[in-house]
Amino acid sequence: MEKIGGVNMEARFWSFIDWADEWNDTSGMPDAGLKGPLTMETLLYIYGLQHAGCLADFLGRSEEAKLYRGRAKTAQTAVLEYCKGENGMLQDGPGIDKYSQHCQVFALLTDTVDMETGKKNLLKTIKETCYTQCTVAMRFYLFRALEKTGLYAYTDQYWDTWRNMVKMHCTTCVESVAYARSECHAWGSLILYELPSITLGVRPAAPGYKKVRIASVTGYLTNASGVVKTPAGDIRVAWKIENGAFKIDYEVPQNLEVVR
Repeated sequence: MEKIGGVNMEARFWSFIDWADEWNDTSGMPDAGLKGPLTMETLLYIYGLQHAGCLADFLGRSEEAKLYRGRAKTAQTAVLEYCKGENGMLQDGPGIDKYSQHCQVFALLTDTVDMETGKKNLLKTIKETCYTQCTVAMRFYLFRALEKTGLYAYTDQYWDTWRNMVKMHCTTCVESVAYARSECHAWGSLILYELPSITLGVRPAAPGYKKVRIASVTGYLTNASGVVKTPAGDIRVAWKIENGAFKIDYEVPQNLEVVR
């Protein structure tokens, strides 16, 4: 397989993935990229193709959707053939015995591996410190994988990054833990999505919030409440776990349909 990008300022294209400490010397690129192509770049390509397929379907372009999904499946087949280690995890690069949380996350999100395998591999990266971890830049996708597998309670330990921002009196979210200072990087603003959309569970069920879905994810919390601003108006949600039972109350604007 041909290599496309590489280290920042050295290659034509920068193969940035995340500011993980292990990748600082290679400017945020898995060092497997020094020897060949990166599994993560292919997984990101697959992820993009799959979402492009959904957009094409919405626009009524079924042939384009079919094309994108076909390309994604071809790439998935190649990843499983060339980038799967003996331990069942996806390697950082073809035939390179190095592994990161990132590859296991995107293997799950793209359904490149089945749910059981993906969940097992993801848990392995959480419980064993030898695997390169997702940092601020990739936590959104890590949280999506944890949500998908029913492991959202594990987000507790990862929220320490944002708790520390408050302790350090940061006025905006940091780009990286390694040189934590106030910056306005979109990936650091994960909490602005996570609290209303996941913790409170308010998400659009139709374009423009013509319908709304309320499906709170409790994770490690026992209660939560708040107000979510939407184009349809304010939505108020309050939930708690009481005697082992989940109880939720919500208020939505008049005539707004709620999908559960």
